[in-house]
Amino acid sequence: MKKLLLSFILLVVLTGCSGGGNLKIPFSKDNNNQEKQEEINKTVDINTNMTIAPGDSIWSLSSRQLENIIGDSWNSLDEASQTYLIDSVKDRVVDNLSEYGLTNPDYLVVGNTIDFNNIISDTEFLTEIQDKVSQLSDVEMNNIVENNQILSQASSYNISIDSYNVDDIIHGVRGIGIQFLEDW
Repeated sequence: MKKLLLSFILLVVLTGCSGGGNLKIPFSKDNNNQEKQEEINKTVDINTNMTIAPGDSIWSLSSRQLENIIGDSWNSLDEASQTYLIDSVKDRVVDNLSEYGLTNPDYLVVGNTIDFNNIISDTEFLTEIQDKVSQLSDVEMNNIVENNQILSQASSYNISIDSYNVDDIIHGVRGIGIQFLEDW
């Protein structure tokens, strides 16, 4: 199921991302019956431009962009797969800040836009992350979910999580336990 849903990402790209900020894609989740087959001819308009709102982060914008592209099937992906995909897109933006009009990954200007078209149209990148997420072991998937839980706990302690401290928080809680957050 995960491989099928992730293949949908590649279908999005292969059907024509034109670089204009919007993507027209054929939409079908299942080819097993005539009704679903007819959906192939429908298109979904995907806006690759994300406007930064108060409280947004590269993570949240990456998540929304993936949700827009994958559609309802996004919710069928397990937490570890979603997290891996979001993190891959986020890392791509962070590694190329100037391409996205950014200078600091932790300080986004409300009202500015980030165009994800370069990522969404990069079939090599999408194929790579699709392959990697489909090959995650149970141990890797459990680690991803545990890291999410740690970051959720840190947030409940009103700890501001950013690109500079995220790894310290995860390693601190894994090494010391919840006391690490209490002493933060």
